[in-house]
Amino acid sequence: MSEKCLLLSIHPEYVYKIFNGTKAIELRRTRPKIQTGDWVVVYATSPLKALYGMLQVEKVITSTPSILWETTRNVSGISEKNFFSYFHNTNKAYGIFISKKWALPNPLSLEELRQIIPGFRPPQGFAYLDSNSEIIRICKSLINRIS
Repeated sequence: MSEKCLLLSIHPEYVYKIFNGTKAIELRRTRPKIQTGDWVVVYATSPLKALYGMLQVEKVITSTPSILWETTRNVSGISEKNFFSYFHNTNKAYGIFISKKWALPNPLSLEELRQIIPGFRPPQGFAYLDSNSEIIRICKSLINRIS
């Protein structure tokens, strides 16, 4: 596993699309400091509020919203209207391409996470995790059970 890992909060609609294969890129207004081979732990926001799985980064691109839309619209998992609404008033857009993904057999609810990691608070957008993070250990353990 790469030394860098990102905990990323994503709306459930897009989490489902990522893990069912209809969304191959995660869009961001702010570029996280990750690169090819790094890992992303996916937290699904409200109303699901659960740790859902892990992704491996294929690449991260920086572009304008218009160019990013033209190059990724078939794999973005989002409508054109919602895409441009999300990137409104910004001239930079970032795309995290996904090379591999692993869904947890049963997503861990926020309550379950807080029993394991007292005081756990999911990030508004993203947060960096230490490679020895309890969250990473939990994900790897659960994923290894189904591999």
